[in-house]
Order: sequence, then structure tokens, then C-alpha cells
Amino acid sequence: PVTSESAENTANYSITNNAVVTSAAKNLFQPNKVTLTVENMNAGSYTLTIENVQDEEGNVVNENENQFNYLTNEETDSSYFIYGCIDQTSSNYNVFATLDDGSCISSTLCGTNLFISEYVEGWSSNKAIELYNPTNETIDLSNYALSRWSNGGTTPQRTVLEGSVAPGQAFVIAIDKRDPNGEGFEAPLWDGWFFYTDSVSGLPDSIYTADEDLLGKVDLYICPNYEDGTMYYNGNDAVTLEDPSGNVFYDMFGKIGEDPGDGWGDEMGYIWTQNKTLVRKASVKSGFLYDSTQPYTFDPSVQWDSLSANTFAGLGEHTCDCESAVSINEIENSVSMYPNPNSSGQLTIDANINLTSIVIYNILGEKVFSKNYDNSSITETLTLDASLKGLFFVEVRLQNKKTILNKLLIN
Repeated sequence: PVTSESAENTANYSITNNAVVTSAAKNLFQPNKVTLTVENMNAGSYTLTIENVQDEEGNVVNENENQFNYLTNEETDSSYFIYGCIDQTSSNYNVFATLDDGSCISSTLCGTNLFISEYVEGWSSNKAIELYNPTNETIDLSNYALSRWSNGGTTPQRTVLEGSVAPGQAFVIAIDKRDPNGEGFEAPLWDGWFFYTDSVSGLPDSIYTADEDLLGKVDLYICPNYEDGTMYYNGNDAVTLEDPSGNVFYDMFGKIGEDPGDGWGDEMGYIWTQNKTLVRKASVKSGFLYDSTQPYTFDPSVQWDSLSANTFAGLGEHTCDCESAVSINEIENSVSMYPNPNSSGQLTIDANINLTSIVIYNILGEKVFSKNYDNSSITETLTLDASLKGLFFVEVRLQNKKTILNKLLIN
């Protein structure tokens, strides 16, 4: 990106035919774009000369002459603008947008492949595996398989998966037991309903608890029969995520070839993997890459948080501490700004830390207001230009060097 100091210096721009550059503003959303305000222009051909505009490394950029034609308002067509994200690398890129509205969200997450993000080993048939996609691409599950390695065995029971997982999303796989009349080994997954007889009326009644509904959170059912094997783990079976051939491992729960008895535990001897729901810690950003030639141990307390049996409350949603750009919507409440929408012409901004500057940009990323402060105030009331109407972006810079963006609608 070009530096604001050099890009916004009007002395670095000159235009032929007596036109005068009166201001230069670096674009908020496209840091290599500068908007010039020019006076004394009539319809015709011009040459813009740019000198001494530098990038952040001190290199002079675009020191040349640029030819252009200027049309008056009467000569332009009636093309309209479509606002949206025009950055093709963003996760919310709008192919139809012609002007950037500042809503772009970075599609860069933190991982390179799927990993197991939740392990459910509950009562009866309540067994599920959650996968999380930390990448910026939708992943086709037909390129993956789950395997169960029973009781320390070295021969897996493998099931190739199907479906897809969107970027930053979780996908739940469960044992295929859905017959409401099933009993014993065919008992269905819990659906959150509890049926009972009312002690007062003597009539049958029921209650639904969403947090006890496993059936409603499943994206893919597999292994309806015991012979299918994969989902019939019971706390002492290793589970792996791999390619369909089983030659490439992407993640592992447990340890292949080891029978831990009732299940794997921590260094204190407490069993973690039987009658529990385990959730991968948010700090974990990739799976365990199994290498049969390398020794390893499995202590679930290192990468997992333990919840009680039959806990399904967070299933289907996973938190991962991935480094991604924060969208405007995610930070717009970090600084209090009111009234918003605004029709009074007065805008008050409150912050918990002293202010260093406030800049207001229009939808094109052009500055329409700018003021610096001496770090002595946490509250400022601005008088807005009566000509400002529509959607704007307010950039608030704080003493701790943090920058906050808020949307402002002026009626």
C-alpha cells in the first residue's frame, strides 16, 4: 500500500489545462487507491502527472503521466452502482458489485485440512463425531473416511464419507439408529423428547429439551449395521480421519494398537473417553498426523475439554482460534456512537480509551470528515455537514493504536 503522507500530498500531482488538485485522499478499502478532488476542469483531454508517491518500503510508485478524458455530468451515461465486496479473495465476494462497501471479510482461516473437533461417546446409541473445516475452501467429504480400530486392533473398519463442509463450519456424523421403536442395540439416538405421565392429571405428557436432541444435529448417518463397524466405538477404540484408501491420515483420536482397558485417561488416571462428550480446544488448529514409525502417546486432556455424558448443546458449532480478519459487523459495537441512524446533525462518540483521531468516509472510501485529538478525550460530539446523506464509515483511532470501524447511516 502507498503511504498516506505521500499519497495525500497534493504537491505530488499536477494536471494540464490549468486544472488544480485541491485534495488527495487515500481510499479506506483499497489502500493503493487515491481519490483526487480537482477544480477548473471542463470536458476534454487531460494529462495527470504523479511524482514522489511512495509505498511503505520507501519505493516511488507510478511516477509517470496518465492520459484521460473528462466528461461533464450531461455527457455521462446513467449507469448505476451496486455496492458490495469486490475483493475476489474474500469469503463474501459479490460478483455483481461494482463499488466496495467495506464489508469484505478475509477468507483466510488457519488450517489446511479437516480435523475431529468433537467426540460423543454417550449412553446407548448416542455416538457422534464432529468434523471442522479450518480452511478457506469447501471440502468434499467423498475424499475422506472414518475408521475404528477396535480394542487395540491394527485392522480398521472404514467408512467413506459423503457430503461437504463449508469454510469455518462443522459437520456432524452419527451412528444410523433412527427407529423410534428400536430397542437394545437398535435404540434410536436421543431426540430431546421426554414422555411421562402427569402426576396431577394422570394424563400422558411430554417435554422437549433442545440440548438433549442429538438426532436434530446430525448431517450424515452412517453404519446402520454392526458389521459396518466404524461408529460402534465405546471409549477404548481409536478413531481416525483419513483418505478413502487409508494411506493418508489427517487426524486421530486414541492410539492405534493400544487397548487402554475402559478408555484413555489423563495422568491422574481419570478415564476421559468413555461416557463423555469431548470438545477439541479452541487453540487446536489441525489434526494429529499419525506416523506409524514414530512413537506417541494419547492423553486426551492435552487437546480436549471434557463434558458429561450425553451433552450435545454445542454439537455442530465449533470455536477455533483462527487468525482471520474481523468484519465491520463484528466490531461495530466496540465504540459507542449515537444517534445512529442520524438525522440531528450531531454525532456523539464514546470510547473506553482516549481518542487520537476520527475520520468519516463515504461509500467510495473518500474522506468527508477528519479530526485529530490530543489523547485527552474519550467523548466527542461532532457536527455533521448538512450535505451528508446515506451510508458512511466512521474510523476511530484510539490511544492504544487500535482502530475501530463503525457504520453510520445519515438520513
